[in-house]
Amino acid sequence: MPRRLGIALSFVGAATSLVGLAFFGLHGAVTPAPVGREVSKALYLFGPVVSGLLGALLVSRRPGNSTAWAVVAIAFTQGISAVSQQFGAYEVAVTHHPSVAATWFAWLSNWTWVPNLCAIYLLLVLFPTGRLPSRAWWGFVALLAAVFVPLSVAVATFPVLDSEPAVRAEP
Repeated sequence: MPRRLGIALSFVGAATSLVGLAFFGLHGAVTPAPVGREVSKALYLFGPVVSGLLGALLVSRRPGNSTAWAVVAIAFTQGISAVSQQFGAYEVAVTHHPSVAATWFAWLSNWTWVPNLCAIYLLLVLFPTGRLPSRAWWGFVALLAAVFVPLSVAVATFPVLDSEPAVRAEP
C-alpha cells in the first residue's frame, strides 16, 4: 500500500507540473515575457517532473527509505504549486477578472512553497541512507517542525500583501 501511494503521489506531482507547463505556454501566448524569464520558468516547472519520476523509482525500490518519501513530497508539493500558480496567472491574463477557482489556486500557490522547502531540508539531512546521521539531529527535525508547521498555517491564513507598490502619478 505505501509503495502504491508513493508512486501515485509522485505521478500526481509530475502530471500537475506538466499541466502547469501547459498553462505557462498558454499564458505566454497571451502575454509574452522576456526569453530568459520564460526559459527559467519552464525549467522550474520541469523540476517536479524529474523529481516525480525519481520519487516513483525510489519508492518502488525502497518504500521504507525516508529519502524516497522526501523526494515524493518535493515532487508533490512543487507540482501542486506549479499548476496552481500558472493556472491563476493564465486566468488573470485571459479574463482580467479571476474566477473563484483562480483565486483558490492562487491562495494554494502562495503557501505550498513552505512544505516544499521543509521537504528539501529533510532530504538534505536524510540523504543517502534515509536515516538521520545521529540522535543529535532529532533536534534539527524538531526545529524544522517548530518553524515550518506554524509558518505554513500563517502563510495559508493571512492575506498576502502586494509585493509591488502601486505606481502613483505625481501631482
